[in-house]
Amino acid sequence: MTGKKQESGKRILKGGGAILAFFIGSGFASGQEILQFFGAYGTGRGTMGLCLSLFLVFLCVRQALTDAANLPDGDASRIFRHYCGPYVGLFLEWLTPVFLFLSYSVMLAGSGALFTEYFGCRSQTGRLVMLILSLGTVMLGLSGLTDIIGALGPAIVAFVFCLGTVCAGTNPQGVLRSS
Repeated sequence: MTGKKQESGKRILKGGGAILAFFIGSGFASGQEILQFFGAYGTGRGTMGLCLSLFLVFLCVRQALTDAANLPDGDASRIFRHYCGPYVGLFLEWLTPVFLFLSYSVMLAGSGALFTEYFGCRSQTGRLVMLILSLGTVMLGLSGLTDIIGALGPAIVAFVFCLGTVCAGTNPQGVLRSS
C-alpha cells in the first residue's frame, strides 16, 4: 500500500473508532440498555433488531460524514442547513453551542456531586478536577482527541465482546433465561 493510502486508511479507522467510542459513551456504556431493549424481544428477533439498528446507524453516519466532507466551503457546521434548510438549519447552528455549554455545565455539576458522594470532598473539588481534565482535552486538540478516542473505541468493543463471551460461557442459563 502506498503511504498516502495507508495514512488515509489509518485516519478512517481512527475516525470510525472515535465514533464508536462516542456512541458507547453516549448511551451504551454498560450494555444493560441494549440487553433490556433488544432482549425483551427474545434471542432471534432481538438479534435481528440489533443488527438492523446497527446497519441503519452505519448508513446514517456514513451519509452524514460524506455530506459534511462534500460541503462546498468545508464548513461542517453547515450540515444543519444542508439537511434542515436555511432557517431551521441556522437555528440549529446557533443552538448547538448553547446546548454544548449547558451539557458541559451539567457534566461539571455531576462531577462535583460524584466527588462529594464517593470521596467526601467538597463539590468544588470535583468540578475543578473535571475542569482541569476537560482543559487538557481541549489543549490536545481535535486530532489528538480523535487519536486517543479512536484507539479506545475498538478496545472497548473487544473487551466487552470477550467479557460477554466469558459470561455466556460460564453461565449459559442466564443468557437463555433472558430470552
